[in-house]
Amino acid sequence: MPPVPVDRQAHNIGQRFKDMSAKFSGKADQLWDDYVLQYDLVTHDYRVDAVNKLAVLHNILAGEALRFFLDHVVGNATTHSDAC
Repeated sequence: MPPVPVDRQAHNIGQRFKDMSAKFSGKADQLWDDYVLQYDLVTHDYRVDAVNKLAVLHNILAGEALRFFLDHVVGNATTHSDAC
């Protein structure tokens, strides 16, 4: 089976997390580990490699969590594990 282009993977993942209730925003009642687990399952389904898991991680974030990710994680983390 040929590899799925990265832009297609990002689109597919974005569709799975397009509903705001599926995104992590950093609210007190949300557990980061639950969102990462769900993200890991989805990226496995779409055969996203380790490098691109970091590149499309923003798809599961919203609000303050997304702002934090863009301000402090992008450019500093080199792997998905580092970012999480």
